Amino acid sequence: MTRTFVALTPPDTALDALVALQRNLPAPRLVPAENMHLTLAFLGDLSDADLDELHLALSAIHTRPFDLCVAGLDVFGGDTPRQVHATLRPSEPLIQLQASVLRAARRAGLTVAHRRFVPHITLARLPMLVDYAAIGRFVATRALLPGPEFAVGSFQMFASHLSDKGARYEVLADYPLIG
Repeated sequence: MTRTFVALTPPDTALDALVALQRNLPAPRLVPAENMHLTLAFLGDLSDADLDELHLALSAIHTRPFDLCVAGLDVFGGDTPRQVHATLRPSEPLIQLQASVLRAARRAGLTVAHRRFVPHITLARLPMLVDYAAIGRFVATRALLPGPEFAVGSFQMFASHLSDKGARYEVLADYPLIG
């Protein structure tokens, strides 16, 4: 079984700008640039046969390339945040791509959890014992931040390998956007 998700990866220029945003973030567990991505669908543990079906379904997605832009920072978790992330400006092409990925997963026979899609790129994960006030001040001063704009020319299917040292992501397939 392979722990699987579908995501898009910002280009190096955008990753460099996101790493620069992390520099003064008072969080102990920063996400390394090579792990930064925007999840389109988390699919859980899949068999090889499921991966093959998913690959065929994702290969059939035909969407034009589009641009995204970081809008600022926010947190998930309310008063005790569990992570800090970059938010994105609203994007209809992104919403359509994410919907296409979900339809493809269902066509492949997969059960997809019904969650509200909140486009974001995780910058830090927060343990239970962290200075929440410092995190709040950092995010508040960057809540509306003109961030990097970047072109989206593909999306990927990833395997997630978990260990004591954190997650390592492996690209299983790359799907170019054509148009």
